[in-house]
Amino acid sequence: MMKQTKITWVAGILLGGLVATVSGQTVYSNMVGFQKVLVENGKQAMASTPFDNTDNTLANVFSGQLAPGPINTAADNVLKWDATAGAYRIFWELNAGPLAGQWVEAGVGVADNEPINPGEGFWVTNSQTPGMNTVVFVGEVPTDPSIGIVIDPGLQMVHNPYPAEFSIRDTALSDLNSKVSGGTNISTSDLVFQWSQVHNAYDRYWYLSNLSKWVKVPADPNATSGFVGENGVPDFVLEPGAAVWYQRRANAGSFTWNITRPYNVP
Repeated sequence: MMKQTKITWVAGILLGGLVATVSGQTVYSNMVGFQKVLVENGKQAMASTPFDNTDNTLANVFSGQLAPGPINTAADNVLKWDATAGAYRIFWELNAGPLAGQWVEAGVGVADNEPINPGEGFWVTNSQTPGMNTVVFVGEVPTDPSIGIVIDPGLQMVHNPYPAEFSIRDTALSDLNSKVSGGTNISTSDLVFQWSQVHNAYDRYWYLSNLSKWVKVPADPNATSGFVGENGVPDFVLEPGAAVWYQRRANAGSFTWNITRPYNVP
């Protein structure tokens, strides 16, 4: 799994030329939303966009925002995880040859029309843009009362489908606790991997069945072995546009994780 590095999230909605930041119980009124992801040079960030756009293609969503190059190692990249193949699909914009100006997929070809679907998780790399690169996602704020995310056996990126943070432990907003395959230890449960900028490693969460609680294995190698209970760690929050890894037990089957919209709409 690729490591995520420093990332800053900024999200909001456009209100007739005014900006209202998204936090808590913000009220939306058929507005266009925006979200900024900051990626340091030489680093990468795990991201997603909750917004629907009239053109949700790779070429449009990232138009003019990532540095092109003649090969992927000399360009900023977008990486999408293929759970079936167990490998990344790598995309970048060419700046040389007959296909200059077009997005391509490594080993495949032209990929201008590759979809970047609302809520789809992906990595954005910055290997060529000096300093900090700001990637902006824009589109319609989702007003669906709830959104379902299909979780299949194996490893997959999952995302926060709304431009507002929510806790994975909040049973009023998420039905995950009723569908997760838990266990008595980390080796017998579904896992969630969330990047920790503090420890520069993944925090691993698993579901302790006999307590019906998500618990965390500390990412800090110097921490006490075992697990830290729910009351001993910060809340498990998915920020706007955030993505995490979900590893579903191979014999547990698929399910749909339903997330309730965490804000009001008129």
